[in-house]
Amino acid sequence: MVQLPPGPPLFSPSTMRNLIILTGILFLTACTKPVTSLIQLESPTAGSVIESPLTVRGEAPGNWFFEANIVVELQDANENQIAMTGMMATEEWMTPEMVSFEGTLEFETDAKDGFLIIRKDNSSGLPEHDASESFPVRFR
Repeated sequence: MVQLPPGPPLFSPSTMRNLIILTGILFLTACTKPVTSLIQLESPTAGSVIESPLTVRGEAPGNWFFEANIVVELQDANENQIAMTGMMATEEWMTPEMVSFEGTLEFETDAKDGFLIIRKDNSSGLPEHDASESFPVRFR
């Protein structure tokens, strides 16, 4: 039996997934807290089969916009850029709340699978202010 020292727990339940004791050796498999998506993508949905022109609709936090613009990129499965464009907020964007956006992305590709990436419009150019979320897509 393993004895733990008195005091606060060594591991937070929110960051520990499995604790396995096997033949006297302690194995710890930890993970970070589940990530909640900041982007609410209405169209296309993750895993959708898409074609050009692609209408993209969704919501993002207001601080992801600069001058009402948010960046949308399409990449193939090897992370090669296929297309990128700015899309506009469809409502007041200077808010900490979620803001709707919409736009059209035109592209050509022979790829079968890829990613639709919503990027924070980082006007500072500083990498510590970058943020993005990726959604898997399939090409028609």
